[in-house]
Amino acid sequence: MSDPSMGPAGIAAPDMADMLQTLAQQNPQLAWMAQLLQAQRQAAAVPVESSDAEECASLREALAQAEQRVQKLGRVALRLRAELEAAHARLADLAAAFGACGLCWGDDPSCAGCRGRGRPGRFHPDHELQQRWFATPPARAPHTTTSTDPGAGHYRAGET
Repeated sequence: MSDPSMGPAGIAAPDMADMLQTLAQQNPQLAWMAQLLQAQRQAAAVPVESSDAEECASLREALAQAEQRVQKLGRVALRLRAELEAAHARLADLAAAFGACGLCWGDDPSCAGCRGRGRPGRFHPDHELQQRWFATPPARAPHTTTSTDPGAGHYRAGET
């Protein structure tokens, strides 16, 4: 059996790694090419097993399925956001019809709109909204007051 380090004429063949190292030392600008060739040689020396290829295919399929789920969840999130915004708008209109704060209905002392004082009947009700929401307008609260607070007034969702 012949020695792989020996050339056809019986002369020792230079080692490829040594040649690449010499090339990198002689010409530093070509060092990147020597590193690339060395990496390719190492990758070619490692046999790819069929189980690795199957694992890669399985991972690609799982990634594709995950991307589809992300897209579907994105569409669901957009739909839910639109529904939430519509519900907030309806509640703000209903609060305005009752003369309440459309942000918190008077339940939040840190509310920027009413500072927790915007319970139903606190502000002048919106009569147009009352007609739209009710067949007969709700009775006015006997203690309806007008506020001298410059920040008072009925607020609808999205207003500040």
